Amino acid sequence: MKKSRYFKSHALGCGTGNSASLSKQSSGRKNAIYFFLALLHLSFGVACTDLNEELRGETNRGNLGSANPQALLDGLYLTMRGPYQGPWSWWALQQLTSDEAIPPTRGGDWADNGAWRALYLHRWQLDHTTIDGVFRVLNSVSYAATDLLTFSPNEQQAAEARFVRAYVQFDILSGWGQVPYREPAESVVGLSRVRQAEEQIEYLRNELQEILPILSNNGSARANPDAARYLLMKLFLNKGMLLNRANPTFDATDMDEVIRLADEIIGSGRYSLEDDYFANFAVDNHNSSELIFASANAAGENAGGLSNFWRVTTHMHMNPSGLNGFTTLSDVYDRFEEGDQRRGGTYPGMTDVAGVHIGF
Repeated sequence: MKKSRYFKSHALGCGTGNSASLSKQSSGRKNAIYFFLALLHLSFGVACTDLNEELRGETNRGNLGSANPQALLDGLYLTMRGPYQGPWSWWALQQLTSDEAIPPTRGGDWADNGAWRALYLHRWQLDHTTIDGVFRVLNSVSYAATDLLTFSPNEQQAAEARFVRAYVQFDILSGWGQVPYREPAESVVGLSRVRQAEEQIEYLRNELQEILPILSNNGSARANPDAARYLLMKLFLNKGMLLNRANPTFDATDMDEVIRLADEIIGSGRYSLEDDYFANFAVDNHNSSELIFASANAAGENAGGLSNFWRVTTHMHMNPSGLNGFTTLSDVYDRFEEGDQRRGGTYPGMTDVAGVHIGF
């Protein structure tokens, strides 16, 4: 009530003076308002007179024949760095949800409103930022591979694009149990279609078997036949889990396929174990004799995000500086026997400068 009385007395106070003066002020304000409304009406009338809006339901793709399929394919391999080259993407969803890696909060570092702890504790919500982001970027790679097929690639280029698409679609299936997809040149305006687990498994099997004889042995930095065999192995090995996560069963014929494909890869003679385990993670990692399919880590604008994997485990006050981030559990570390290279070791140009850091 005090507030009401205040506004009432304040309004009455503004009316001091003679009634003629008040009338003139009121009339002037009314005229000003009418004039403003007339101008507003006129301006809308003029603005809308020539309005000719044309709504289009399709994107403008330009001249499809002018694109360079090889350049698009090179770019497609680079897009894979989004979900895979960085410890806060697909790797985080795989490792931080297990006991292999933990995301401790040190002071204010890595608090991020509990997002990392939610992964480790399996308490994430549907809109968890990392889960949502990884899903989007995996599907963007899948779409980019499909889109490339509309630009008249040759048989080898098309096979490599189809492998990349199969590679990310396997992880989408593994992570979310279903896979959105579009056919080449299909409209992007409407909702995508979705393959459920059984249909997607059959699709991936046929796709990989079709492109396997087309792919060439062009090194681990590109899709090759052994990469297709490896992905088929993962498909057969995980088929029972993908079809029934609560109570998986594994068919003996699927396991036989895993063994057959593994024997083909080993029998090729193209691979051998490195004497130095950490050579697999070197700057020139694609030269490792162990690796079947790897992202080439080149200098300059094509440099990958390999450094983030070691920086995330090292302290911020080290030289070179680290990110003060993820670590592992002592129970996991102790499972490796004394003398096992994977417990840690020196790396020229890095650990001889910064030292070896093991954090718990």
